[in-house]
Amino acid sequence: MKALIISIKLLVTGFIAFVVAIAITILREMKRMSKLVSETSEPIEGVYILKDRFVNSFLIKSSDGYIAIDSCENKQNLIKQMEKLSIEPDDVKHLFLTHSDQDHTGGLNAFPNANIYLSQKEHFFIKSGIKRTFGFIKIGRINKLEHEYTTFSNEQVFEIGGTRIECIITSGHTPGSASFIIDDKYLFSGDTLAINGDTLTEFSRFISMDTKANKMSVKNLKEIIKARNIGYVFTAHHGYLKSEID
Repeated sequence: MKALIISIKLLVTGFIAFVVAIAITILREMKRMSKLVSETSEPIEGVYILKDRFVNSFLIKSSDGYIAIDSCENKQNLIKQMEKLSIEPDDVKHLFLTHSDQDHTGGLNAFPNANIYLSQKEHFFIKSGIKRTFGFIKIGRINKLEHEYTTFSNEQVFEIGGTRIECIITSGHTPGSASFIIDDKYLFSGDTLAINGDTLTEFSRFISMDTKANKMSVKNLKEIIKARNIGYVFTAHHGYLKSEID
């Protein structure tokens, strides 16, 4: 009996240590990303960056109001960042979500007039009740999205206010993660791509649900960037760069 009690204590201690190690790793990654995200600005005419703690969302100006890519983590901070750019949240008419994680959907309520778009694969994921796991770690939460939205499929194109939005499914980080090509000039990759120096790389495997699928999505995006001569790549956590694919 004594040996059994000791074994149980060791298992419990080991599990606690494991959970603490995961928490520390996530916090370190968030801190690292907070130093990599871009400041709120208009780096290219008609393209705007909004900064939250460790994530960027984006706005594209169209003749039918602004088109948002994700909504940061926090509504109040999102509104504050838009004030710096003299843009009214009510003028955002469309919101395309790269995926359903909280740091990309937390500011949804800042855009009361926006039509929301989510990939069909991500819709199935959040409705399935499957937990949002992290790589090999099979514990996590269930992603939710209470708002109404329109779903899209791979390579579906929307024409909004003279702006062309092409949706590319980039599974891996979550099952239905997506990237968006705007007017064949700009790629918004969400949490599929990262930037290391001047090189496009794979986003953190630790935070991705399916690392194999994410690797394939990275390969696909790099091929698209090269074949179509995409000018700029905007990531959610690692800033942006003028694309140069070897």
